[in-house]
Amino acid sequence: MTIPCSLADLQLLSYIAITGSYRGVSRMTGLAHTTDSRRINRLETQLGIPVIQPDTHPMMLTPWAARLIQSCDLQIAQIRDTITEAQLDFDQTRTIAIDETLLDLAPHLFSVIEAFKRVHTDVVVAPRAQSKSSIRYQTSLSRIDHSLSAHHRLEWAVFAHRGLRYDIQRLPLFRSVNSPMIESLQVAAFSSVEEVATCNHVLQLALHRQGLGLLPLGLAEMTTELVEVTVEHERILDNKLLTLASEFRIFPAHLSLFEQLASHCRTH
Repeated sequence: MTIPCSLADLQLLSYIAITGSYRGVSRMTGLAHTTDSRRINRLETQLGIPVIQPDTHPMMLTPWAARLIQSCDLQIAQIRDTITEAQLDFDQTRTIAIDETLLDLAPHLFSVIEAFKRVHTDVVVAPRAQSKSSIRYQTSLSRIDHSLSAHHRLEWAVFAHRGLRYDIQRLPLFRSVNSPMIESLQVAAFSSVEEVATCNHVLQLALHRQGLGLLPLGLAEMTTELVEVTVEHERILDNKLLTLASEFRIFPAHLSLFEQLASHCRTH
C-alpha cells in the first residue's frame, strides 16, 4: 500500500498536539501559519479522515490523528537515529589515526603525511584520533578482521654529542619506552640506564650533553651534532610491523597513505 502523504506532513500533527495552534506550529516550522493550515487541509483530503477536532481551542487532534502521530513520532525518531549513525560512520571513513610511536621513531614521515593531506583534503589524519581506522607501529599483528601489514627493520645505536668528552662508564644511557631491549649492549658498561617517554626526549638529552642516547639511526642522523658511540654490539636490529587496521573495510585513501608510509619506512 502506498502511503498517501509524507512524514513531514504527518509531523505537523505532532506540532499541533504540542502548540495547540497554527501560529504555534509556524514558529516550529518557520513557515507562515496559512501555509501550515493549507497543508493540514491537504493532509485531511489525502488521508480521508478528519485530523483536527472542530470548534476546539486550543486545537486538538481527533483520536485517529492521535494514533497516527504515535506511529509517526516513532518512525521519525528511528529515521533521525539512522541518519545520525550514517553521518558518524561517514565521518569515520574520513578519519584515520596515526600511532604516535610511528612519528616518534620516524619523524621524517611527517612530510609524507603532510603531502598526503594536501591531496586528500577531506581525510582527517591525526595522532590518537577517535577513529575506526588506524596506522600502527607494533611488534606483532593485532587480531583485526580487516588489516594490512608491512615489515620494517629499524636499526638502533648509541649516540653522543660530538663535542662531548665522554667516558662511557661515567655517563647515563637514555632510552625510550619504545626502544628494544638492550641486554646486548652490556648495561653494566654504563653508569646507569634511564628510561624516558619518547625517542625525541632521548634525542634532546643527548643534544644537551646530558648523557648517551639509544636512538634509531634515521632519527639520530637528522642532526649533525651526534656521533655514534662504539660499544661491544654496535647496533640492534628491531623488527617492526607497520599495520593498517580497520573495524570495517579499508578505504582507498587510507590504503594510499599506508602504502606511502610503508614505502618510506623501507627506504630510510
